Amino acid sequence: MQENLTSREQLSQGYLLSAIENSLAMIEFMPDGTITWVNNIFSKTVGYKEKDLCGMHHKKLCQKEFIHSDEYLKFWEKLRTGIQYQDKIKRVKKRW
Repeated sequence: MQENLTSREQLSQGYLLSAIENSLAMIEFMPDGTITWVNNIFSKTVGYKEKDLCGMHHKKLCQKEFIHSDEYLKFWEKLRTGIQYQDKIKRVKKRW
């Protein structure tokens, strides 16, 4: 019985994660700022293909004022210590 409950919980968590990924722009990085994964919503928001974003540095998507600010340093300090960031950042979109 316990095994079935665990399977249902895992299935529910999978559906929950899928629902979140389909409704929010999401991005993952390495500690140095290199992008390792983005969802489709994020890639459409910044105008790049998902495959082109992976390997790019995060700062290429941010405005220069933000990159050179204390806020940007704090942003990375928090991420490197495992604190999630859930706020809006003014992004630079791809220039065609």
